[in-house]
Amino acid sequence: MQAFYLAIWVYIMGLFRCTFEAIAGCINMFKIQKGYDSESKTFRLPVELIKRLEALAAQNKLSLNQLVIQCLNYSLDNLENEGKSKDK
Repeated sequence: MQAFYLAIWVYIMGLFRCTFEAIAGCINMFKIQKGYDSESKTFRLPVELIKRLEALAAQNKLSLNQLVIQCLNYSLDNLENEGKSKDK
């Protein structure tokens, strides 16, 4: 399970190598769902990554939490698709 989380982390870090403009362009592809069950978890993130996420969230009038959820969902969906295409 730890390898899975590491793979997600590496994938997410790869996404943030993109320019802010490229990432901001992806924001339009996200759809926020409301009314989902949630659980509180704590993650330690690099300070520079937090600054970039906060700036991107502010630019797009999203909460930091909403942005992180969207980024994680997008990463997981694409990671799953990537794995499926390799299996074919």
